[in-house]
Amino acid sequence: MVNVEEILPFFVDKSKKYNFFQKIKAIIGAKIKTALNYKSAFFMTLFLNIIYIFMFYFFGENNISIEIHGVSITYFQYAFVGLSLQMVVGTALASTEQNILQEIITGTWSSTFFYFNIVEYALGTSIAGIFLSSFSILISYVIATVFLKIPFWFSINFTIYLIILFFLIMLSYISISIFFSSFSIWYKKNIGITKMFYELTKAFTGITFPIILLKGYPVAWFFSRIMPLTYGLKGIYAVLFLDNFDKSVLVNASILGGFTFIIGVIGVVMVNLSLRKIRKEGSVSIY
Repeated sequence: MVNVEEILPFFVDKSKKYNFFQKIKAIIGAKIKTALNYKSAFFMTLFLNIIYIFMFYFFGENNISIEIHGVSITYFQYAFVGLSLQMVVGTALASTEQNILQEIITGTWSSTFFYFNIVEYALGTSIAGIFLSSFSILISYVIATVFLKIPFWFSINFTIYLIILFFLIMLSYISISIFFSSFSIWYKKNIGITKMFYELTKAFTGITFPIILLKGYPVAWFFSRIMPLTYGLKGIYAVLFLDNFDKSVLVNASILGGFTFIIGVIGVVMVNLSLRKIRKEGSVSIY
C-alpha cells in the first residue's frame, strides 16, 4: 500500500502540473519509505531469498552440468539466472494487485486514485518493489562471483542486452498485474488468480531446468508458451551462451513487447470498467 500522507504534499501546489514521470517518482518514493518502515520484515525476506538461491548452489555441488546452446555450464550457473528473475517477476506480478487491495480495505483507494491513473500507480508500486527485491540478487551475485568463484562476469555490450531483456520481462509482468488487478477491483477481494499464475510461471518457464524437457508433454509445453518469462529466459541465455545472439534477442524481445502491449491495453480497459462498476455501486472502499 502507498502511504497517502507521503504523496499528498507532492500535489498540494495546484498551480503546477505534474507529469507522468513525476507522479511515478512520487509513488516509488512513498512505497520504498513505507516498506523500509518494516525493516525486520524486509531484511528477513532478503535473507530467506539469498538462502533459497544458495540451496541450489549446494545441490549443484554434485557436479551436475547442463548444456545450453551447445555450451556446457554448471547447474548453479543455469539456475541462478532463473531463480533471480523468479524473485523480481513475483514482485512485478503481485505488487499492483496487493497494493490496490490494501488501498480498498484501508479506505485510501479513493484518495490515491484522485491523483493517479492505473498505469502510473502500477509502474510506481511495481518499480519500487522490484528495486527492493533486487537487493537479494545483487548480494547473491557478489557472493557467487567473489567467494564461490562462479564465472558470472559480463561485458558492457552483454550488460546492455541483459538490461533491455530484464526491462521487457518486468513490463510484461506489470501488464499482467494490471490485468489481474481488474478482478480484485471488481470483486474487492483476492480471488487467487495471481498466485496461480506465479506458480505456473515457476513450473513451466525453465527457471530450474531447461524448457526443452517439457516438449514431450503437450499441456506443460502449452503453458510454457504463454508465459512471458519463457521468452525472456531464452533471450538471456542466448546473450550469455550464443556467439550470434542478435536474432534470438530480437525475436524474444519482440514477443515480450507484443505481449506487454496487448495485455497492458486489455488490462487498462478492464480496470477502468471495474472502477466504473464500483463507483456506480458506491463501494470504492471498504472500511
